[in-house]
Amino acid sequence: MHRVETDRPDKTTAPARGRQAALAAHGSGLVKVTLGHYQSKPVNRWNCGRVWTSYEEKETEVSVAVSLVADAARAASDPALIVSADSDLCPAIRTARCVNPRRGMIAAFPPRRSSFEIRSLTRGVHDRGRGLG
Repeated sequence: MHRVETDRPDKTTAPARGRQAALAAHGSGLVKVTLGHYQSKPVNRWNCGRVWTSYEEKETEVSVAVSLVADAARAASDPALIVSADSDLCPAIRTARCVNPRRGMIAAFPPRRSSFEIRSLTRGVHDRGRGLG
């Protein structure tokens, strides 16, 4: 299993850090944790002159997509659980399906988010609070 975690450096909570540490320390080889990262960038508010630091998520979708296709090629897991509503993952889902047509893929959407395209590409869908459908 491959898991990509991202937490903004200014918003990382103690539970998130604990979850990341527990997954990384698990050591069974069943879970590989890849920590995503954020890049800081200054934001200027021209009308009042205010400047602050914002953060932009980098490479998370790419890491998930590469892992999805690589796991399909190795037949490394069954089924793939895709926890995202980001349709940028659709090309990777289609490629993984071509590489390994028998591999199951289930989408689990975060609360109040969904993707029609991901729903159409996966065989099972879990909408948080609604169950598997």
